[in-house]
Amino acid sequence: MKAVQLDESVHKHEKLEEGYANMEDQQAFAWFSKPMFLLMDWNHQLIGNDIEQVGSKKPRTSISNKPKKAIIDHLYKRDDVKSSAMELAEEVQAYLAADTPSFVKLMLPSHVTRGFWLGLPRDFCKDYMPCHDSIITLVDERGKEFEVIYLEARKGLSGGWRSFSITHRLCERDVLVFQLILPFKLKVYIVREIRLTEVDGAVGLMKLARS
Repeated sequence: MKAVQLDESVHKHEKLEEGYANMEDQQAFAWFSKPMFLLMDWNHQLIGNDIEQVGSKKPRTSISNKPKKAIIDHLYKRDDVKSSAMELAEEVQAYLAADTPSFVKLMLPSHVTRGFWLGLPRDFCKDYMPCHDSIITLVDERGKEFEVIYLEARKGLSGGWRSFSITHRLCERDVLVFQLILPFKLKVYIVREIRLTEVDGAVGLMKLARS
């Protein structure tokens, strides 16, 4: 049954992705501002305690002998287009266990409002993702699992991503941190954009640091 669903989704999303893939680079530079941000779960509750649990103190078996430094999407290499949300997401990423590959992804309209196609960094896919179309599992901050279809040729997530996005109320400019915790399984941490005054934003970040 899953094989049939996989084939149907490949045909359905193949044409859509061609347009959205080229759109991502253009949109990324147009949607940045400088509001304050907090790390929130999908119900808009602080999850600072979860951050401390991310970098496990127990030794882990390395998934790969390749460099463990997290891969950052190429759209965010330029300092002048980095948003505060991206900077905070990279801080969250720094807490992750050193031997678990990860990457950061900014949510664009094509990811969360139309098309619902999520392209992944090609280097990450080449090194760590399956070499064929597969069903992989996304795990949210609460441990709930979601099956999504990974299209190897397109290097992205197709069927099932829409459900994950809607369930977690993802919005454009939210930033997600993906962590490979097992083959075919990615943990997802969400940094949501919250527009605040400078004082409220500073207080929120202080609470996050103390949690």
